[in-house]
Amino acid sequence: MSRNFLKLNGSKTEALLIGSKNTLSKILTTPPPSIMIDGFPVSFTSQVKSLGVILDSTLSFAPHIKNITRTAFFHIRNISRLRPSLSQSSTEILVNAFVTSRIDYCNAILSGLPTKLLNRLQIIQNSAGIITCTKSSDHITPILIQLHWLPVQHRILQKPSAYIQSPQQPHPHLSLKPPPGIHPLPLPALILSRTPDCPHLPP
Repeated sequence: MSRNFLKLNGSKTEALLIGSKNTLSKILTTPPPSIMIDGFPVSFTSQVKSLGVILDSTLSFAPHIKNITRTAFFHIRNISRLRPSLSQSSTEILVNAFVTSRIDYCNAILSGLPTKLLNRLQIIQNSAGIITCTKSSDHITPILIQLHWLPVQHRILQKPSAYIQSPQQPHPHLSLKPPPGIHPLPLPALILSRTPDCPHLPP
């Protein structure tokens, strides 16, 4: 770093050791070990934040979703207090700015997470009923259709599916037209078969 005229800010630098819970329990000790980078001791931590995304040691993204949920409900409560004085269009702008944007930010990394975790984000989206003054006891699906909002799991799949589609099995909600001049390859053409290194183990 010194050759490139760079200096490490030791007070803002953290290291994250990623692995399964079983592996981490064998490696980590108390107190956690530290590493030396350019003469600065950098300690390991259980989670770090990078570009607004909270990464944990097992990449469960549970702390990240918890942070989104806490922040989103804070804004939903504030918008609910103002709702009697706002029009529907103004409320929708606020919800998109303070709530939906947080659900969509870097949401492609949440692909493949357990439904139990993603349902926490779906509960946030279901609170969009404040836009149309819908009662909490009413079914939310017609409201999402009225607002042209995809459910959370489909929103997560939308980004990687934007330019990669399977012509044999197009998704009814995620069929997006690519920009002019861009011809995406069919999904089967991008999937390569792999020969396992250990034939006795499952692929």
